[in-house]
Amino acid sequence: MKIGKKLIVKLSLAFIILGIAFSFLGFASSGFDTDNYKTNQNNWYRVVRFD
Repeated sequence: MKIGKKLIVKLSLAFIILGIAFSFLGFASSGFDTDNYKTNQNNWYRVVRFD
């Protein structure tokens, strides 16, 4: 099977669209709340912290 440039372009676009769709589903499952994605600098598992 010969892999052409068009196949590579189609596959890459399909993976980009799937990634965007999964990201949107994850954001929708959080209730469209951006506060859920804020990082906490004082987590218990952080041993070393750079300021």
